[in-house]
Amino acid sequence: KEDEARKKVQEEPGKPADKGPKPLPPPPADGKVFFLKDKPLIGRPEDKSVLDTGGEDLDALKARVQAALAADPTLKITILGSASIEAPTPKYNCDLGARRVEWLRSKLGLSPAQIADPADQSVVAGNCEDIGGLVSFGSTQATDTKVEQERRLDRNAIVRFHHP
Repeated sequence: KEDEARKKVQEEPGKPADKGPKPLPPPPADGKVFFLKDKPLIGRPEDKSVLDTGGEDLDALKARVQAALAADPTLKITILGSASIEAPTPKYNCDLGARRVEWLRSKLGLSPAQIADPADQSVVAGNCEDIGGLVSFGSTQATDTKVEQERRLDRNAIVRFHHP
């Protein structure tokens, strides 16, 4: 009788069937900020005149990041930093991209536990430095141009949300 009662409850019309765990919501859209040339400076992580215009407002991005992480604790973040091509050496640009991602991580208040490489490794392919989700491309993806307006677009960091 007990088995029959259980079966009846499971087959009751109008009652939604248990479909297991809810699927994860899609991650939020990427955030992007643009940096002034050669910023942040070496040894000046608290430099306030670092960002250029055209990207997402830093306070708005921080609020969006914190809200997304609060709403979905499984969410992880990768920060991708880039530089324009005119630096003296590729190593300089790689280090500059790394300073940008670390500066942005700090300003967003992200802990190391919230940062990770994405499962899709194509996102970080071609980088010159990857420290567990803090990724520098240096100038490897920069446009080879002398036009300053185009170079400005290469001086950026992208905040990418993803599930592990």
